[in-house]
Amino acid sequence: MRKISLLFFIGSVVLLALQSKTHELSENLWSEVETLESLLMLSFLFHLFLEKKLALFHASKLSL
Repeated sequence: MRKISLLFFIGSVVLLALQSKTHELSENLWSEVETLESLLMLSFLFHLFLEKKLALFHASKLSL
């Protein structure tokens, strides 16, 4: 799970680096970068949600 979080973080950093070069990117490419960034953030949030649910599941099993 931690490796996935690290990959999402690295992907975010790469996308932020691309954003800093907006004057070099064409309008279509910039739109694709924004879409990819949105999808990456949604994926990361979903990953955090699943990680929390898994932790709660394990905690509930331990309390039984």
